[in-house]
Amino acid sequence: MPSKLKTLAVLALSLVACGEDSPAGEVDAAPLADAAVLVDAALADANTSGCTYSGFSAEQEIVERDTAPDVNVLFYTGRAGQAPEAQHMSMDFYFTLGATDGPHTVTFDGENLSTCHSCFLVRRKCGATSCISGQIFLAQEGTAEFTELGAAGERMKGTIRNAVLAEVTIESGLTTVLVPGGETWCIDDLAIDVQVGASN
Repeated sequence: MPSKLKTLAVLALSLVACGEDSPAGEVDAAPLADAAVLVDAALADANTSGCTYSGFSAEQEIVERDTAPDVNVLFYTGRAGQAPEAQHMSMDFYFTLGATDGPHTVTFDGENLSTCHSCFLVRRKCGATSCISGQIFLAQEGTAEFTELGAAGERMKGTIRNAVLAEVTIESGLTTVLVPGGETWCIDDLAIDVQVGASN
C-alpha cells in the first residue's frame, strides 16, 4: 500500500495545476514568453552558489495531512509564477515508510524518489494544468529543520538550508535518474510556516 500511495501522490503532483486556472488555450503566448526570459534571468542573477537557479518564493502554500493508519502522509506544496513557466515546490513525508513525525531535521544525501521517505522536489516550466513535461529537481544535499510538523489545524514550521537539487527524470518504479550535465537548483535559506489542513 505505501509504495502505491507514493506513486499516486507523485502522479497527482505532476497533474496539479501549477499556474493559472484558465485553460492553456486562453494564454497569450508572446507576453508569457517574454516573462519566461525575465524569470530565467532573475533566477540566474540571484544565483551565487554555482547552481543554475536559486531560491524559491512561494505565492501560494498548502499543507495537507492524512493520518489514516495505512496512509499517514503529509504533503507540502508551494507554487509560484504562471504557465508555462510556473514553479512548483513540494515536500512529502511518508510516515509509514520511515519519515519522522514531529520536530526533527532531514538530511538530504543523494536522494532517490523510489526510496526517500521525506522527499523534496522543485519543478519548473509547469503548464496551466500539468507539470508532467516540466523539469524536475530532487534534493541531493542540504538539510530541512522542522520545529513543528503538526496535525490538521496545527502548523508546519521549518527551514530549508543549503539545499542543492539536481535535475532528474522519473523512470519506472519512481526511480529517479540524474540528467547527465543537467541543471541544478540551490535553496540556501528558506523558512516555511503554514497551517496544516486535513486531506479528504
